[in-house]
Amino acid sequence: MNATNRPFPAHQTISPVEKGRWIGLSRGEFVTALFVLTIANALLPNMLHGLFTKSPLYTVVSLFEISVIVWAAIFIAAQLTLEEPLGEISFFEKIVSVPIVAASLLPIGPISWVLVTLMALYLIVTQSGQSAMRRAGWIFLALAFPMFWSKRLFNILAEYFLSLDAILVSSITHTQRISNLVEMPGGDGFLEIAPRCSSMANVSLAVLCWVLFTQTRRTEWRPANIVWCSAACLLVIVINVTRISLIGFFPSYYDLLHGDVGSTITNWLTVIAVFAVCNYGARRAPLNSL
Repeated sequence: MNATNRPFPAHQTISPVEKGRWIGLSRGEFVTALFVLTIANALLPNMLHGLFTKSPLYTVVSLFEISVIVWAAIFIAAQLTLEEPLGEISFFEKIVSVPIVAASLLPIGPISWVLVTLMALYLIVTQSGQSAMRRAGWIFLALAFPMFWSKRLFNILAEYFLSLDAILVSSITHTQRISNLVEMPGGDGFLEIAPRCSSMANVSLAVLCWVLFTQTRRTEWRPANIVWCSAACLLVIVINVTRISLIGFFPSYYDLLHGDVGSTITNWLTVIAVFAVCNYGARRAPLNSL
């Protein structure tokens, strides 16, 4: 009987990334896919509305009427979740992902932000320290506020928020105020501050921007953080109140100041101002090494 030289099978090692995969996805890719699917479902109605009701140029310049801060938050948070490919997808995560994916395929629109909030809270609670996944959770949680929760809060406190804007505008125009109505300086009538014109609509965007900068840079918590975040929020209010006051002083330019042109310019000025303050404040803060 002749002996044959059969090679022994090589021992195959499985990397931690391959071991933790499910349906071909690492844990980081899995979490990212869930967030992207859910957020895409939430944003789709806004994007379609802008696409079919506005001019193509305005749609592009206004980024589908969605703030660049929101787009930046989605991109950066997704990058953070992809930074942690190690770790296995738990049985709980696999089970919960089924209804989440199913909901992302249904036309539930803004309600999808509730799922984003719950998933973000899950990451914050279950991940440790300054891990990329946990920092992404904070960004996703902050993202849900301007897109959903702040609007619900505004519906409850609209009277107070609109009155605050009216008080600020009337203090600039030096005219009387009745609730959310401000008399025009020339006595040509009253300027109504509608919910869409409220400063509070964009204050939560300033908070999101601050969270975005601090979590990206791993900024250490300190009381000064509140000061810088408040400064960004104050800038939002100042820019918006200035725009409304200009409409009162120059009613003949109402269409320009209140229309697509005025709205686009105001939004981009707000973004630039908020980005500048948040960037400066975050750079002055010490970094968290944990």
